Amino acid sequence: MKYKYGPLVWNCNNDDDESGNFYWYGDPCVGYDEIGIPIDSRGFQCLSMDSPVHPLYQPKETSFHSQLDAHLPTIADFTAWFEEHFLNIDDMKTARLILSWWEKQPKHGTQNALWKQAINTYRTKQRLVAELWPDLAK
Repeated sequence: MKYKYGPLVWNCNNDDDESGNFYWYGDPCVGYDEIGIPIDSRGFQCLSMDSPVHPLYQPKETSFHSQLDAHLPTIADFTAWFEEHFLNIDDMKTARLILSWWEKQPKHGTQNALWKQAINTYRTKQRLVAELWPDLAK
């Protein structure tokens, strides 16, 4: 069984099937935790918080997006981790992953209302990406 979270598909060190895209050298995955991240037999997550798809990821580089009243991670901030793990994710997919990460973050002040308004207005993350990162939509 292949374990998945976001764009990641686990290859564990005892796995004969290497069809995944993310190599995990810790204990093998045996299930999922309450937020859907693969876990090992001791209940530890098989994804580092250094991964930008982890809900507790702390971005190193952000840019302000007034439409959401939020500092979102930059494309480069997310891309660096994927490149280090030999994963090819295009900028459009990266932007959608940033929105998926943002969706899981606690919102403060007007952020929750602005997020709901953006989702209702644009209906899809693809359309919202075009608004927040217009250069990617070209």
